[in-house]
Amino acid sequence: MKIYVLTENNYLYNGIAHTLASRTDCQCVKLSTQNKSNYIVSRLSKPGDIFIIASEYSNMNFSMLMELNLSNASVVIATNNFGWKISSIFRFSTIARNFHMFDLLQAINLIKPVSNKDVLLPRITASEKEVLMLTMNGGRVDFISSRLNIAVKTAYAHQRSVFKKLGIRKIQDITKLPSNYINYIVHTN
Repeated sequence: MKIYVLTENNYLYNGIAHTLASRTDCQCVKLSTQNKSNYIVSRLSKPGDIFIIASEYSNMNFSMLMELNLSNASVVIATNNFGWKISSIFRFSTIARNFHMFDLLQAINLIKPVSNKDVLLPRITASEKEVLMLTMNGGRVDFISSRLNIAVKTAYAHQRSVFKKLGIRKIQDITKLPSNYINYIVHTN
């Protein structure tokens, strides 16, 4: 079994590799979160392999998550953004970003192979997509209501609804979502 660790933190990688060194059945491989060749590695992974994403950057790339979802490996993500329901969208395991090695070992031992790799994206209506795009471009609720020719309360309701579906509470939380995620959702369904 190979354990691929996607991180920029050498200390973290060395700690994980040292902790897992006693297990003769696994080999640790460090991958850079900025390297595009990770897509190739994810395609070459085998069942039983594990990807651990412990990025120093709070913003992950949604395309990379989609590629990892298509791989044969299991995925553990260290994140503090539990509002965004990554584990329900991709069926990935999540642990706290400032995890202890015990937490990681427990997550690795509890991983079960996932046969259903369907991505369960939230269903967003056309009106909610319009409101979301205008919000992303800096539009306030009163501007959105006049632009879409709807009541302010309706624009606010659409905004709250789409935020809830995305797992965020306020406009500033959009930056915590993976890059490309909003564009992917707006242009699908």
